[in-house]
Amino acid sequence: MEAGEFVSRFPSFRGEKRKRKRIPGGRRLRTRSFHLTEPMITTADENLLEALIVSDLGQPPKRGRQPFWLCPFHDDRNPSLTLTPDRRHWKCFGCGRSGDAIAWLMERQGCSFKDAVAQLGNQPLSPFPRSPRTHPTLGRGVDREFDPDWSRRAETLSGECAKALSDGAAKRARVWLVNRGLRPETLVRWQIGYNPQDATRHGLWIERGITIPWFLQREVTAINVRRPSGDDKYRLVKGSSRPGLYLGQEIVPGRPTLLLEGEFDALLGWQAGRDLINVATLGSATARPDRTAIFQLITSPLILVAYDADPAGKAGAEFWRGATARVHRLPIPSGKDITEFHQRGGDISRWIRAQLRLAGYRPV
Repeated sequence: MEAGEFVSRFPSFRGEKRKRKRIPGGRRLRTRSFHLTEPMITTADENLLEALIVSDLGQPPKRGRQPFWLCPFHDDRNPSLTLTPDRRHWKCFGCGRSGDAIAWLMERQGCSFKDAVAQLGNQPLSPFPRSPRTHPTLGRGVDREFDPDWSRRAETLSGECAKALSDGAAKRARVWLVNRGLRPETLVRWQIGYNPQDATRHGLWIERGITIPWFLQREVTAINVRRPSGDDKYRLVKGSSRPGLYLGQEIVPGRPTLLLEGEFDALLGWQAGRDLINVATLGSATARPDRTAIFQLITSPLILVAYDADPAGKAGAEFWRGATARVHRLPIPSGKDITEFHQRGGDISRWIRAQLRLAGYRPV
């Protein structure tokens, strides 16, 4: 379905301009400064850093419970550079230098943050690993096993639902999406759809509601359904697994990333700020990053977290602040989330620009 067809079938999508009350771009940040060498993670493989140092310095001349090398950053006569017990950081007890795999490459090769990340993250991440594995991460998130057959059926289903969003039965859903500020081209781009009734389709049970497919390397890995009623607003189609970040495939290396709480907030942020910043979400404030999400985020020198102004959102933001000094927590200027901010007349693009300036980020 083309965006033009969507607009013609739903006249109120034709772009009437609403008068908006001007709201300031946001309050000044009260957060820690960020450092490019502060590790969010080192690698998904705990042996990578040691292999990197061995390839650079050779086998350690001193090895016990911990390996020790002669430090290349000062005149070291007694091996004083070692790895932390988790094998994800290096530290020299002579000169005091320390860091992760990214910092090692930047120090030893004199390369940029982006180039170091490119070297470490050059391996592709398959959405269908041969066997389930749990990797060290920042929190509870783990990689999950995928079913290629499920993905093919989910892709067919999500495509049908995307077309159904233009049907008469989906009018109330379209009105709801418009009221959230989402444009037709955004909905078409991310295949937002509508399932008119609870049913089993292509062997998958799916409830009535607005459908949100998740993608990884062009494969559908999950379908989340925004239900019209019920205590649980969202319900995943059985078999769904959400690896990485929603909109994570759009992340541009070296650019800051704005993390929002839910998919619709992320779509609104992407719509307003995709030329300024990466925008993504884990799907909820309580979700924790898995290996794929970490690889998607590791290229970002600055991570801005704008979760909802409720207890869950505050707890989720504190998790990220405790994970890395690259994180700045952003207060929502008005309302509990950026959707309410937009509905009250806020300019999301202007707010993002203001927060980037306050965080000290200057585009390269």
